[in-house]
Formats: sequence, structure tokens, C-alpha cells
Amino acid sequence: MILVTGPTGTIGRHLVRALAEADVPFRGLVRDAHKGKELDREFTVGDFDDPVSMVSALKGVERLLLNGEPLPT
Repeated sequence: MILVTGPTGTIGRHLVRALAEADVPFRGLVRDAHKGKELDREFTVGDFDDPVSMVSALKGVERLLLNGEPLPT
């Protein structure tokens, strides 16, 4: 199982679509359950600033795909 961060963003939507088409098991990590429902895929609600939510989100996960915004230059 892969946990994908940012699955509802511009890049994340393409990532989760490609994973789904390849039958790769994944779950999206979202901060807002409403946005998670828009994925029409498995998701969990969590936030890196809330360690308890991340413990729950990472259950059963073997890999983490950190999809985020680039750092400012």
C-alpha cells in the first residue's frame, strides 16, 4: 500500500489516476474529507502537523509518496 500526499492537487490527480489504472494499491492523504470524497478512491484524513492523525494514516502503508509544492528558491 502506498500513501500518496496531495492527491487532489494538479499533479496528485494525475498520480492517483495512473496508480489506479496500474492496479497499484494506494490511499490518498487529504486534510479535508470533502476533497477526499472527490477522489472517488480510498483516502484518509490527516495532517503532518497532527502526529496522531499520521499514525492512523500510515497503518498498513509500505511506501509514502510525498507529493508537495517545491521549496522556494
